[in-house]
Amino acid sequence: MEAISLPAPRYEVSESQTKVILYSKAVEREALMRSAGTTTPNPEFTNLFPLRFSSAQGRLDIAELGTRRGEMLRALEDSLEAHDWFVDSAKHGRVITHKRRIELPVPSGVTRYLRFYPAYSFKIREYWGRLYLGIDYTLSVKNVLNVVELLRKVGAADLSGLSASAYWNKWRRGRIVSCSAEWTIVFFYEFKSEQQIPSNKVIPNLPRRLTDTLLIALPTPFDISRAIKQASLALEPGASRTRAAKSKFCYAVANVRRLRVLRMLPVDPATL
Repeated sequence: MEAISLPAPRYEVSESQTKVILYSKAVEREALMRSAGTTTPNPEFTNLFPLRFSSAQGRLDIAELGTRRGEMLRALEDSLEAHDWFVDSAKHGRVITHKRRIELPVPSGVTRYLRFYPAYSFKIREYWGRLYLGIDYTLSVKNVLNVVELLRKVGAADLSGLSASAYWNKWRRGRIVSCSAEWTIVFFYEFKSEQQIPSNKVIPNLPRRLTDTLLIALPTPFDISRAIKQASLALEPGASRTRAAKSKFCYAVANVRRLRVLRMLPVDPATL
């Protein structure tokens, strides 16, 4: 007890029992931890970056900001795309993105079908009445074959319903409604509407079962399960340190400090 600066135990002895009372000072210790968290720089392995807001109208209501996380993430998504990042997905309050033209090495035969990209997940979280931007390293496994190429190997029914990237003025995310070798009907999430797109301009996101079907044709077996675990750091000892370093590197490379992520809100740009 002395080693952790707590009072000595108190003993109450009677004829039938001995009562030992320990004092933990939980409230005081929790207050001290909170105070340290607001004045100490980011811990060594943290992937949380505090969001600070300012407004000409005065103090901001954290409760109101918390209800507008979706708007913040959509603005962040647009800003990342403008800085040459590719957004893999944006759903369930999380944006997953990778830097364009940066990929991990895989055997040459595999690159005909798949690419491995070092990716990052962005999510806004609230702790102790403050908002933080969480950045975590992940892996994006992307199919590179368009619908025309895939229909030579799988059926149209296998591709219907899959999420996809389709080129309509620019690459946009959507879902395949139906497809043929000539045209693909894509439901675009951004516009909540369907468009007919040339099939060679639609690249589906493949589930694992279809990925395995493509890789069977390789002359040399490729253990995709192990490759994914290795590239996502699941097999690396001390991965938390590596993940934290990658998160901080992403924070710097993505220019998060200068992104106007709150342009949809009546406040000044956020700084980290």
